[in-house]
Amino acid sequence: MSAILFVDDPESYCDAQAQIVRVPRGIRSKRKLLSVLADRLEFPRYFGWNWDALSDCLINAVASSKQPIVIVHADLPFGEHSELRAIYLSLLRDIAARTDLGGSLQAVFAARDEAAVKAAASEPR
Repeated sequence: MSAILFVDDPESYCDAQAQIVRVPRGIRSKRKLLSVLADRLEFPRYFGWNWDALSDCLINAVASSKQPIVIVHADLPFGEHSELRAIYLSLLRDIAARTDLGGSLQAVFAARDEAAVKAAASEPR
């Protein structure tokens, strides 16, 4: 399983073998993105609402899941040159690349966003 997948229509993406987490269009705030992920992945009550907490809880969710987790993005969160976007995409890339998680996390984006995703995810944090 490739860590980041680009498809023509993310909203119709499905994988019967995976837990699908859908991030809706129009996410422009960190709080909203974290809220969507915390709700859909059932993060614990003590979730800290910051990037480190997202990383920890996402790693725990992937490690404890009996099936792969696929985060499907209807569009790219945040603004085009947003530091938040770069941080989020780098975080996803780093977690998905962890060998101890066995490739059990995948992020799906629209093919039209491939260049932007790759550019933002490669920016140093």
